[in-house]
Amino acid sequence: MKHAKTYEVRIAEVAPGGTPGPLQSAGYFSNSRAIPLKGLTLGVTYAMQVRAIGRSTG
Repeated sequence: MKHAKTYEVRIAEVAPGGTPGPLQSAGYFSNSRAIPLKGLTLGVTYAMQVRAIGRSTG
């Protein structure tokens, strides 16, 4: 989102049947082009939700 101040990321593991588990906070980030996520497991499918928070224009 243009002018967003912060991005909240939430992540959930997706079960083999395609059902996502509960979303858990992955943190808040100030740069939408660089959102490093730690603790992910190779071969696991994840669902992610990103929310823009605030506006730099007031």
